[in-house]
Amino acid sequence: AFEFSDLYISVGFLVAIIGIAAGLFFFAPQMKKIESLVTERGPADPEVAERGKRISMVAHMMTLLLTIAMVFMVIQP
Repeated sequence: AFEFSDLYISVGFLVAIIGIAAGLFFFAPQMKKIESLVTERGPADPEVAERGKRISMVAHMMTLLLTIAMVFMVIQP
């Protein structure tokens, strides 16, 4: 039987909460800003590229967190 006190379940919930928060408070606002910048200045603007790099970096961190959560769920320590 699984319980919420199991570490792998807690890690999974934590990563899910972090992912939801990142989507709501980081990815969505950044994408809206990029859309407005592209409309105003065009896709070649340096700020568009910089924001794209920032989004990519956070996306890579989220991928790492998801990988860690998957490892915990497979190993079930």
